[in-house]
Amino acid sequence: MKKLLMLSLIFYVSYIRAYDFEVDGIYYTVTSFDEFLVKVDGFGPSVSGIVNIPSTISYSDKVFTVTEIGSGQSNQITTVLIPPTITKIGGRAFYGSSISSIDIPDNVSDIGAFAFANCINLKSAKITKNISKLQESLFEGCTNLTQVEWHPSSSGKILGKVFWGCSSLRSFRIPAKVSSIGGPEYSAYASDRISAFQNCSSLDSLIIEDGTGAITVRDDHEAAGEQFDSGYHGEFYGSKINYVYMGRPIELYSWASYEPVLRYVEHLVIGDNVENPTWLPNGLGWSDRKTLKTLVIGRSVKNVGSIGNETLEYIKLRSSIPPTAVGFTNYNYINTILYVPKGTKAVYASSDIWKNFWNIQEYEVDGEIVDIKKCEPPTISYSNGKLNFACETEDVTCQTSITDADIKSYSGNEIQLGVTYIINVYTTKPGYENSDVVTATLCWIDTEPKTEGISNDIAQVRANAVLIQTRDGQISISGADDGTKIFIYGVNGLQVGSTTSRNGHANITTNLRSGNIAIIKIGDRSVKVAIK
Repeated sequence: MKKLLMLSLIFYVSYIRAYDFEVDGIYYTVTSFDEFLVKVDGFGPSVSGIVNIPSTISYSDKVFTVTEIGSGQSNQITTVLIPPTITKIGGRAFYGSSISSIDIPDNVSDIGAFAFANCINLKSAKITKNISKLQESLFEGCTNLTQVEWHPSSSGKILGKVFWGCSSLRSFRIPAKVSSIGGPEYSAYASDRISAFQNCSSLDSLIIEDGTGAITVRDDHEAAGEQFDSGYHGEFYGSKINYVYMGRPIELYSWASYEPVLRYVEHLVIGDNVENPTWLPNGLGWSDRKTLKTLVIGRSVKNVGSIGNETLEYIKLRSSIPPTAVGFTNYNYINTILYVPKGTKAVYASSDIWKNFWNIQEYEVDGEIVDIKKCEPPTISYSNGKLNFACETEDVTCQTSITDADIKSYSGNEIQLGVTYIINVYTTKPGYENSDVVTATLCWIDTEPKTEGISNDIAQVRANAVLIQTRDGQISISGADDGTKIFIYGVNGLQVGSTTSRNGHANITTNLRSGNIAIIKIGDRSVKVAIK
């Protein structure tokens, strides 16, 4: 009798649903019967590609407001549009999905841990200013993530493993309001100090934006690529950061007195608001730095410790009052150029230590530290079967990813073919911040569909290559035949613009915002693109 009861219980439990009802392939759970509120609790097998989560849904003669996205995992989702009613994205909400970009609107105030972890197609993320804390493992394992935009309006934190294994992330800005990175909160135990940026193997540019107070690194031991015998890994373990802008001092949350964040840096800029650039009591000193090439020292630094690098090409001081200094090597005095503010050469030439430099030059000091440089975004063009990239910044490297939106497999007697490629490209250069990501859609528009076919097992297709680019609601189309009618629609089916191609080009201004989806009809062919 006991065995029979146990089997019945197991059979019953296996059929308990994790949601309350389904509408259009999206599963919902009621969170308030009084206010008729629901959260998204999953996606059915029919939901794929672009998902437009509704603000309200009707079920059983009742209208519910959608306020939350729970654990709604689906590896078939490529784009998600979040309505203004959503205030929370739960933990693991899009874990392992196929989304390529995410734009978190201002109405969202809470994002749970692992929400976008292991989204290997995710390339860019824009997070609302109302999110003050990036929870544990938020983007862990997003190996194609290259761009993150986030400027919290209140004091923020980046907790442990947020960017673990983001091996394509080359540049990162720590926002002015962020007070700490790494580890869980309020833990002093070494085993709990978990790195946020570990194994970001491509990370070569770190910008700590100007702000008040130090930024706490909640980890210790070798933050830039090595580890001590103790075995602890540092905050940036696995990367070799090449360029650092330090707008605030760095403070280690540990008993150790190591200064590892800057070990491999070649270009270092100390902001004007920083008085003591490190946590060391003797001020600014990198006697063991064997890679440092350029050093800019802000106006507030009072003491410069021994540097002594034979790699140091120049030091640029922004203060008209010479800071005290411990000393340099004879190599520095002879070979390193000392740049000082215009009108202060005589002062530096008569000051201890600084007077030993053979080559002292003056320069104009403006209100900005001009050494923070950013690559210009590339332009994309197509001709003769090749994509071509150009950039106003010289000697950049274009980093490109291409995904196709064609059909992989199909069951049926007819397939509508559509060869479409999504191109994402940005530029990099040592010592520069990465450019913004530029996106374009490349497709082929049939020119003579009636003459196409298959003869002798060879497909015969005549088509024009059309390149579509978007920016701030402006849509640019090149490659369409002259006189081709072009119409732009929103996902709601309403027309938002139209034009006619002239000289192979067409430009259309729409009211679509970044993150919206546009349906572009070129002749008889329709193409979906995301507005950037």
